[in-house]
Amino acid sequence: MKKYFILFAILIPVFLKAQINLTSGLIAYFQMNGNGNDTSIVNIDGTVVGAVPTIGINGGPSTALHFNAANQNKLTAGTSNRGLTNTVSISCWFKTSNTSLQHLVEKYDWNTDKGFVLDIYNQKICLAGRNGTTNYYEFYGTTIVTDGLWHHVVGIMDDNVWTIYVDCAFQSTKTTTSGNIANGSAPLAIGYYYVGSNLYFDGDMDEVRLYDRVLNTAEINYLCDVVSNSVSETSISNLNEMVVFPNPVSNQFTIGNVKPASNLFVKVYDSFGRIILQVPYNSSEVSVEKFSTGFYIVELSDSKGLLVGRAKFLKNKD
Repeated sequence: MKKYFILFAILIPVFLKAQINLTSGLIAYFQMNGNGNDTSIVNIDGTVVGAVPTIGINGGPSTALHFNAANQNKLTAGTSNRGLTNTVSISCWFKTSNTSLQHLVEKYDWNTDKGFVLDIYNQKICLAGRNGTTNYYEFYGTTIVTDGLWHHVVGIMDDNVWTIYVDCAFQSTKTTTSGNIANGSAPLAIGYYYVGSNLYFDGDMDEVRLYDRVLNTAEINYLCDVVSNSVSETSISNLNEMVVFPNPVSNQFTIGNVKPASNLFVKVYDSFGRIILQVPYNSSEVSVEKFSTGFYIVELSDSKGLLVGRAKFLKNKD
């Protein structure tokens, strides 16, 4: 019996890992690293108006965008449907203390009776839209998200079943009439309501993703919990002290501004949240020579798995 238990324990993480594929169906990925670049395979970059670089969820400078509603800041990324039909999953991080109605991510036009809207209404997440059936649908989460802290949200429209998750937790679901949400007239609008050119977002936003499929629970938890490690304001303050140098990195880097300790471990995640390096750390240089060019997240944790620090770095070409 004991050997079967061991085998079962080994297979569980393998099975869970098989459930997570954050590159599959990814049709838009805005890392918000001070710009509107789309790093998905679709690669339709957005134009940023007014929004400025700020500290992101991982504590690194210029790894998110700050939107000022009074100045009508926004990000607009083309009218392409990106292959959408009747299914979309929207994932993003944000923080705001503004209690007004404000839009996060949308591709919506009531004139064509199609599209989706992810916004904040009455201080809670709202998922709304039209699917060509002449009906406007909207429903709400249950968590207050205008507390000035980072929150992660996922809105899913799976044909006629629409669902909201906030901070890894299921919030609510709604059944609609079957239809098609895709429209080719409205742009992908981040931080504002395109049709009315108003309802601007007021706060910080990071890691905006769109999928043309339903994210499963393991993937939602991975995006929300594993990559972020349950980021709070306290942990962000502590994580800001950790630095990677040099940054950008060519072949190897050193971690600085952390208290000396034994039995520390380094994890490096790629831009899709996959762990690509996990090694003991003894204050020596960490080699990334074989990494592809791009942005990465490095975490330092102790032997109990408690997070010591996190930082973001850019890997340059050799």
